[in-house]
Parts: sequence; structure tokens; C-alpha cells
Amino acid sequence: MLTCSEVAAQASNFLDQDMTVSQRAGFRLHLMYCRNCRRFVHQLELFKQSVQLRPIVKPSEDQVARWMQQVNKQSAK
Repeated sequence: MLTCSEVAAQASNFLDQDMTVSQRAGFRLHLMYCRNCRRFVHQLELFKQSVQLRPIVKPSEDQVARWMQQVNKQSAK
């Protein structure tokens, strides 16, 4: 059976369905017994969904220029 560390390392692959059938079975077996990993995977799934739903906003040229001025001021200090 997988350890919690292995589940954490493979959680993204699990959610992306980028595992073999046997790997998914081992992953699911661990989740059946480990409430903390179930919570972790659920939170990761919610995070991935929220990032996908977030609209992509392109900053204006004025905003980029202001940000660059701020960066230059900070790096000059």
C-alpha cells in the first residue's frame, strides 16, 4: 500500500488520470483508509478547479509599465 508521502507526490497525476489501472487501484486503496489523504486530494481537486475557472486577464501596457517602475525602484534600494 502507498504511504501518505507517495499519495501526496502522486495526487496530481491521479486527478489528471495519468496513472495505470493498477496505480489508480493502489491510490484508491490508500484513500479508503486514510482520511487525511482523502482531504488532501479533495482540496487539491478544488484548487485545480478554481484555477481553471479563473478568468485570464491581460494587464494593460500602463499597468505593466507601473509594475516595472516599482520593480526598478525596489531593486535600486
